[in-house]
Amino acid sequence: MCTEGWQGWGCEDGDAARGWSTMLTGVCLLTLSNVFFLPPTIMALRRCLYSQALLFSATMVASVVYHACDNEVMSYCLTKYEVLQFTDFFFSLLCFWVTVVGLGGIDQVLCPLLHTLGVVIIAPAVQYSRTALASFTVPMAIAAAIPGRGPAKGKKKKVRKKPT
Repeated sequence: MCTEGWQGWGCEDGDAARGWSTMLTGVCLLTLSNVFFLPPTIMALRRCLYSQALLFSATMVASVVYHACDNEVMSYCLTKYEVLQFTDFFFSLLCFWVTVVGLGGIDQVLCPLLHTLGVVIIAPAVQYSRTALASFTVPMAIAAAIPGRGPAKGKKKKVRKKPT
């Protein structure tokens, strides 16, 4: 089976093949697009959400390394392809989970429990089938179904008084 547009019995016909610069541009854009994880990482650090910042950073690194390896013509693999693929999919789904749980206004006491629940649900799903629709939709449906509790009991919201 030929790759990157090469054709023929021995993959010797390069009329439809992509050029080197086109392939390099595609790989660079795919790996460098992960720079968009920097803003949420910086926001998490500014809000002292260190575990979320670590997760966003790990997702960025895992995705860069995976996409550098996930190329048939010019690949650079630091470890086994399966390990890189698992970490990329797992961290990506866990980022969604942590973000959805965080947006739900969950009490800070329950957040670590729910984050661990996410790991327990997502890791086997990703290991079973990384690209199955259920691996994405089931954890996200569960995360979205977790009701928010708002501020913890006993704590009152601060009300700003308007200057007179």
